[in-house]
Amino acid sequence: MNKRNMLGLAAVGLLLWSFNFATGPRDLIAKKWKFDIEYLKEVFNKEIEKRKQGDPENVPSEAEIEQGRQMVEMAMGSIVMDFKADGVYSVSAMGQSEEGTWQLSDDGKTLELVTGGKTEKFKIVKLTENEMIWESQAEGEGTELKLIPAE
Repeated sequence: MNKRNMLGLAAVGLLLWSFNFATGPRDLIAKKWKFDIEYLKEVFNKEIEKRKQGDPENVPSEAEIEQGRQMVEMAMGSIVMDFKADGVYSVSAMGQSEEGTWQLSDDGKTLELVTGGKTEKFKIVKLTENEMIWESQAEGEGTELKLIPAE
């Protein structure tokens, strides 16, 4: 093999090797995620403060607020979402599991989950290797949820 062929093969090999490190939004999503409980507690506390300011007559008691925090932690803390590169995802929590499909919009800003014929869309607010923050696009909703790698 002459020098020119060897250089050509080396260049192709280097190019293929570099593609392994290309990380687009789909690559960042394709892993196991869990909800960031500390972030959810902050969101919960902010919602309680809004209620206190907006409608102080209908604010739950401190005991009910604490019970709500514990329920959020227990329910959301057990959820693991496993997004596979082939567009299949599974959600598992408290011994139960469900599968569906996922896809990302062309601009990488909307995540669509389809489970049991039901479609949910989420606006991706932030996506890095270590966090994914999304917001429900369902009517009347707008709470941001933060996920972090499960493993």
